[in-house]
Amino acid sequence: MGVAAVTVAVTRHAAKLDASGPWGVAELQWPPKWEFPLAAALSSLALAALALFLPSKPRSVVSPLACGMIFGLGLGVSGMTSQAKVLDFLDFGGTWDPSLAFVMGLGLCVSFPAFLLADRQDRKPLCGEECSFERPSKTGDYGSLVLGATFFGLGWGMVGICPGPALAGMIPYLVGGWGPGLSFGLCVLLILASWLVTDRVISYVNSQQTTEVKVVKVVPPTADEQDVRKENGNKFSQQANIYRINLAIFAAVCCSPDCSSLTHGVQRPFVMRNAGVTDIDVARNHPVATVAGCFGWQIEPMAFTPIESGVGGLLIGMSAALAYLGDGKITGISGIAGPFLRGMGQCEPMRDGQLWKALFLFGLLVGGFVNFQFNESFAFPGALDFPIGRYCWGGVFVGIGTRAGRGCTSGHGICGLPRLAPRSWIAVPTFMGVAAVTVAVTRHAAKLDASGPWGVAELQWPPKWEFPLGAPPSAA
Repeated sequence: MGVAAVTVAVTRHAAKLDASGPWGVAELQWPPKWEFPLAAALSSLALAALALFLPSKPRSVVSPLACGMIFGLGLGVSGMTSQAKVLDFLDFGGTWDPSLAFVMGLGLCVSFPAFLLADRQDRKPLCGEECSFERPSKTGDYGSLVLGATFFGLGWGMVGICPGPALAGMIPYLVGGWGPGLSFGLCVLLILASWLVTDRVISYVNSQQTTEVKVVKVVPPTADEQDVRKENGNKFSQQANIYRINLAIFAAVCCSPDCSSLTHGVQRPFVMRNAGVTDIDVARNHPVATVAGCFGWQIEPMAFTPIESGVGGLLIGMSAALAYLGDGKITGISGIAGPFLRGMGQCEPMRDGQLWKALFLFGLLVGGFVNFQFNESFAFPGALDFPIGRYCWGGVFVGIGTRAGRGCTSGHGICGLPRLAPRSWIAVPTFMGVAAVTVAVTRHAAKLDASGPWGVAELQWPPKWEFPLGAPPSAA
């Protein structure tokens, strides 16, 4: 009786789930707008062929660049760089947009066979005999995993940003203006900063645990035990050496970074640049409340786009497969960007793995820039006008979660699931569920996505400098 009464109170009064609302599935975008997705797919195939068939020396530079560019193109084509589309996908209580399910599904269709092929014992990456596959631990440390996935899901559901789209979209959104674009950029910086801080904390805790000395009372051996040790001295010595080697390998694996990537009336602020629409109450029904691409194609902000998002998922899966089969690398964005920044802070030389990360991240930025030039209206429709505090907390939670859980949507989703890693099969439902609950609370229960006075005061520019500098104010 008590639980039923609480349930009715929450569904009827708090979340207003009994009231008539916009629940359902977003309208299908048909016919699909295939021009840019087709161009991106053909370009990605050309880049993949170039990375596969070049000689080894130029290939070591071209391959990570190509993987990053394909990944960045896929993020924009799929709509992963649009906060509104991400939050609509996570909004199971509103007008649900299932587009991003096609991103994950078709991405796994490409990455799954690639990772299964690489699991063969005699397989080596295409980069040569000196290369090897990254094989992060598939099991263990489940407490940190669940905690990290929970934090990541909370931040992802608050702002609709995860590391891959954050990096690909930071510059395009910053170009969009001082308001939401600046908040988006600040969120990205906080994701990276909180990842690094969390990494330092985890490293410190691990170092403290490994330096603890356990006092054990030593019991003198008996005469029979001494005889046995003398007769089998070599055997004990060999076993001890094997134990030390296994312990070192186990410690290296456990300590290695593993990142296996509204418009409901007034509930989703939608920024229409150069359209003269600023009131989000009427933007949904305004005649120009559709976005247009460079080819003249238009996609309604809430449209269900299975073809476009599916092509983007194929590109993301292609990038993951190419990076793993070609270079043995896992394209978990937080596991690439975080360690790269950590290495830069420690002045690591720009070679081997560090150089690969740098080239991949540069390619990711290039892929985002290409989307910004030719696919801006769909990939970057404008950062959502959330309070700056929400962006800050969301960024901090995403950074903490991706480091503590050692993965995000790309590392655990596109790369971890096809490796059949139990850690990833636990992490993905965890952060998806937490993100969905967060969206339900912020959008429907607390109504935090509704229009309101939150934000930052308008910048006074140019500044009024006469009186502050001591000059008398002008007569005008």
